Amino acid sequence: MISDKIDYPKASKLISDAGFIIYIGGFLLIIAFISPYWWESHDDASTNLEHMGLWTYCFNHTQYPYYQFEKLFDGCNTVFSEEYYVIRDRLLLGWLLVLDVFMSLAVLLSLGTLPIIVAVVTRYPQRLVLKYEYMLSALCFLAAATTTVLILFTVSLFPLYCWIRGLVMYPMYNHLSWSFYIAILSGFVHAYGAWYLFQGSKIAYEQRRKIENLVMQINVFYNQ
Repeated sequence: MISDKIDYPKASKLISDAGFIIYIGGFLLIIAFISPYWWESHDDASTNLEHMGLWTYCFNHTQYPYYQFEKLFDGCNTVFSEEYYVIRDRLLLGWLLVLDVFMSLAVLLSLGTLPIIVAVVTRYPQRLVLKYEYMLSALCFLAAATTTVLILFTVSLFPLYCWIRGLVMYPMYNHLSWSFYIAILSGFVHAYGAWYLFQGSKIAYEQRRKIENLVMQINVFYNQ
């Protein structure tokens, strides 16, 4: 009995491995993205800013001299809270917004890459994947590479501005914290995954060229 099942070529192992790598990188990226520990004060230092992230900053019983009323800031606030606009000259809104935009784009690209990789590996939708596999793989590579660039640019820009005195009163008593280093690790993981995707897209392109050449040879043979 002849089986009606067609044995389609499977996706390259490089693509499936890249999906696992990008998944780990995306998980690390989300942790760094939402955690408020990019920058924090030393344990033995009595400073006004306990720790901060891209979206949240936490103060410890702090009063700002430019605030017209006797008001103390204590606890954690989001970057866009009411208190933030009172001290926006100190928190350098433009600098934080640029970093937020870069990291938001990185998260979207990283998470958006995973469904495409799953489609390529599972061959669903079948017709679309088999026809444009190399293009989908190349698209995933570009997304992962762009994510890497955005992350590394963010972690390079952050230390250049976080110690500016306009941000906090005593920046020398603070240090880069674990969320910042997780972001760096995520960038390298995405770079590793991007390399796998690049190699996988090259293999998919070569396979497509071989199939096209085979089809041309068959057509020439039957047209003789």
